[in-house]
Amino acid sequence: MGRLGFQGHINLVMDTAAYMTAQLHRRASDGFLPMLPKFEATNICFAYAPKPIRSLAGQTRTRFLEKLSEVSFGLEKTLTLKGVLCVVPQRRLDDSEPAFLKLNLMSLALTKADVDYLLDAVAFWGEHLETAVL
Repeated sequence: MGRLGFQGHINLVMDTAAYMTAQLHRRASDGFLPMLPKFEATNICFAYAPKPIRSLAGQTRTRFLEKLSEVSFGLEKTLTLKGVLCVVPQRRLDDSEPAFLKLNLMSLALTKADVDYLLDAVAFWGEHLETAVL
């Protein structure tokens, strides 16, 4: 691959990470919650709030964070079982934020269309989680 090949690989995955971060911010009104204002390398961290729990955001922060965490773990299970994607829920040590989804974008084959599909799948399955989670 050589130095230039590796540089091209890194540039491509960084561009894909920047695109995904921009899409998360663009889709914020649709329930996507980026965990950082800008991406840092290729680890993209976000949460998804289905419509039934978005209204909790203005009521009690503790309940809202609890529900977002449940959604993250529900999405991990659903997306994996459906064969859509393997995503990892992550918790912060201090519990000041909800459990969130973390993706590490490293594949040269990943395209912007793949990112759009992935976010569409998160939104679709997030809205169709079992009512016990919501």
